Amino acid sequence: MATGPGQWFKSNKFRIRSGEDEEINPDTYGIELAEYIKEGMIKIGYEFDEILAEDFCWCVFFKLENLHVWVGCGSLTDEGSDYEYEPNNPPKVEDVSWHVFPVVEVPILPLGPWLKSLLGIHEVKPTLLKLEKDLKKVLESIEDIQFIDDQIQSGRE
Repeated sequence: MATGPGQWFKSNKFRIRSGEDEEINPDTYGIELAEYIKEGMIKIGYEFDEILAEDFCWCVFFKLENLHVWVGCGSLTDEGSDYEYEPNNPPKVEDVSWHVFPVVEVPILPLGPWLKSLLGIHEVKPTLLKLEKDLKKVLESIEDIQFIDDQIQSGRE
């Protein structure tokens, strides 16, 4: 499995639905973000498979021959906020930082690609780099997005 660093950002675009964290860890949100990523990636040529709830995030799966390709979508409540977790009372979007990250996996079955990967013959890095680049392109289409990494790199917080 290869995972890219992804992107951390702030945006008011994504609502938090009451109870959406019942399918994943409490106080973890991102279903609207996952749906946005799905639509954006379809527009640039990815073939959508499914959105699944994992315990740590919402996973948006895409079909790609011989590889499992997905984007994790999740959130963290900002430390400085006044928010305290209560079931069915999600934080305000202003108090949330969003995170998306790309993942490329070589499936065990069929054995051919997995064995090639084990032997170092099947390289996933080019696919991961393309996925990361395409993901950033989708995020940059959000009008009110503020990339947290960009702010840290430029010395603004």
